[in-house]
Amino acid sequence: LGARSTANLPINRGFDDHLGFLGGGEDHYMQDHCPGSPSKMTVDLWEDRGPAYGQNGTYSSFLYAKRAVKLLRNFGARASQSPNVKLFLY
Repeated sequence: LGARSTANLPINRGFDDHLGFLGGGEDHYMQDHCPGSPSKMTVDLWEDRGPAYGQNGTYSSFLYAKRAVKLLRNFGARASQSPNVKLFLY
């Protein structure tokens, strides 16, 4: 979704929240990316507008599920106050 440019991250394209990879070829446990050599290892899991430091060591699917539950709970609280609130989760 990020298409290797921060300008293309969902948070910069109209979404309120974002958790996902920017580049490609990441390790789904360590959320890192090695563009060319191990000395260039970087964190590639992004949360909103920056790297999601401290998330490594947890399988990515579990991170996404935890974030989705958090968003759904927050949405439920907002929707109970305003029924016109909409949710799009991708």
